[in-house]
Amino acid sequence: MVKISDQRPDFYLVVVAHPDDESMFFSPTIRAVLGHHHDDSTTLAPSAPPFHILSLSNGNYDGLGKIREVELRRAAAVLGIPSPDDHVTCLDVKELQDGPNEDWRADDVADAVWNHICSIAAKKGTNRVAVITFDERGVSGHPNHLGVCRGVRRMISRQESRGTGDGVMIALCGLELVSITNRLTKYCPLMEWIPMLVTYVANLWRSLCTKVSRSRSNDDGGDSNINDLLYSEATKSAHVEWCSRIFQPVLIWNAMAAHRTQFVWYRRLSVLFSRFSYCNTLRVSPGHFNDES
Repeated sequence: MVKISDQRPDFYLVVVAHPDDESMFFSPTIRAVLGHHHDDSTTLAPSAPPFHILSLSNGNYDGLGKIREVELRRAAAVLGIPSPDDHVTCLDVKELQDGPNEDWRADDVADAVWNHICSIAAKKGTNRVAVITFDERGVSGHPNHLGVCRGVRRMISRQESRGTGDGVMIALCGLELVSITNRLTKYCPLMEWIPMLVTYVANLWRSLCTKVSRSRSNDDGGDSNINDLLYSEATKSAHVEWCSRIFQPVLIWNAMAAHRTQFVWYRRLSVLFSRFSYCNTLRVSPGHFNDES
């Protein structure tokens, strides 16, 4: 078993396969980590850690790669990530091209992600990183999503406590977005809406009546204890999960709409009805517990 860092991360990194993955699948996590628990504000919480997005391809399957790079940065700004030009990166390398027939080697993904982490750490002088990506089912089953998972797991299992070459030791904590196999659960988020709406109304009533800060529980999408969960004794179990719920459909719609080339009818429906627009469940990467993935 690999020891997970017992301290809070210096920055978070979401690793996706294509521009638009961050909006379609990881919005609740991004909003919660940045501290946007209850409204559509784009003002960072005072304690919000730096948040980065790495897309391993620029989505050039239809020859629109350069346009999609711009769209990704626009979507990141909508989600509340400050200075997207500094916090969002799209790769365009031969080994990691967008396409259902493209087989991404785990070593290529591991090297690309590791090099990006080292470049951020070198600039910021930080060394504790939480890496968030897909699980082994890749949410939608896209081969590139599966390749990302395999590569990140390999990076974590091999390089969880490796130096950058500049004398800086990097401590990684890997997290994976749990996929949903039941289509009814995946595209009928009624069971997510009900507790979110009840909590929202309760918090609003409490705020109006007592004029105190709204509570930040897991049920309302807050991540007030995500760091305590990730970097505690509990994380030494591969079965620990963290759930983030948000109810900000207009904001998520606008984030996905920033990907104009991809905002076709079925993605519009997905934004409205997919569970991933309202709830993310993360678990500790098995890469921490295996010598090789």
